[in-house]
Amino acid sequence: PAASTAPPSPTPATDVPLTRFQPLDAFPYETQTAVRAVLTGADWLARRNQPQGRFLFGYNPALRQPLMGDHDLKQAKAALGLAQAAKFCGDEKQAAVASQAVLALLAATRPDPADANCRVPAHS
Repeated sequence: PAASTAPPSPTPATDVPLTRFQPLDAFPYETQTAVRAVLTGADWLARRNQPQGRFLFGYNPALRQPLMGDHDLKQAKAALGLAQAAKFCGDEKQAAVASQAVLALLAATRPDPADANCRVPAHS
C-alpha cells in the first residue's frame, strides 16, 4: 500500500481545552480572569519571539539595549510555557513559534561524547 501524502488534519475544535470554557461569561470571575490571562500571556510571549528563534529576555528602554542574564534554560521554559498555552488555546501559530524556539535551542547543542543519548551546549 502507498503511503498517504495528505497533511495531518488539524486538531478538531472540540479537542481544544479552551472550548470547555465557552461561554466564558458563565464561569466565576476568577476562572474568567485565569483564562484571559492565559490567552493574553501566550499572545505576549509569542510576540517576544525573535527571528533567530529565541525569546527576547528583556529590554532596557532607557539604554535601548537588551537586558543581560539570558540563559538557555530560561529560553526552554519560555518555549514550554508557550507550547502548553498553544495546546490549551488550540493556536497553531503559537505552537509553531514554540517549535521554532525548541529547534533554535537544539541547533546550539552537540551530542555529548560520553553519552550518545544526551546533548550539551555547543559553546562549552
